[in-house]
Amino acid sequence: MSSETYNPAEYWNMREHPNTAAAPDINVHDRQFITPILEEAKSVLELGPGVGRLFPLYKNVPRVATVDLSRNYADRAKDAALNVGISVEAFYLDTPLAPLPFMAGEFDVGIAAHVLMHVPFENIEHSMSELARVCKQVRVISVVHRFWPKKGTRFDPKWHCFNHDYEAICKSLNLQFGDYEKFSEGADIGSFGFSFRLNS
Repeated sequence: MSSETYNPAEYWNMREHPNTAAAPDINVHDRQFITPILEEAKSVLELGPGVGRLFPLYKNVPRVATVDLSRNYADRAKDAALNVGISVEAFYLDTPLAPLPFMAGEFDVGIAAHVLMHVPFENIEHSMSELARVCKQVRVISVVHRFWPKKGTRFDPKWHCFNHDYEAICKSLNLQFGDYEKFSEGADIGSFGFSFRLNS
């Protein structure tokens, strides 16, 4: 991996674990925020599934698909799907700026849990607009950190976590922003969730 700048595809194909633990659990905030939107869903697309941490939430969804930059966790994700008893269509992108390989509105729900915060500033509008294009609604869980860079500030180019202003991004892309919920807030770090979709 280059030592000069953060390249998402290179970084996540080199990192041993996509989460802070090798076998992370679903935390209570993630479960409570994601589960309701899946109750009537016939199809779900998860961006950046990692090792399949959220797969137990999809047991009652007829169609489950994932898209990722990294094949590094493919075997563990496949095992997770088998353990839960679901079939997962796994797709991989060679570059973060590639279009998602799906038709407009193909999925009822899109999920991006702890993923968009790793998307660089120059790529975030593309990622969110593509999710909105292929999913009827998207539910996001993210984190804000006092020491992570904000757009327009100087930062180490190797940095791989970013403080995005998601509401402003939705406004610039003419997306509907809603369902904002703050899960936790500390002196340095906070977590939250929100939804977005195409404006009708």
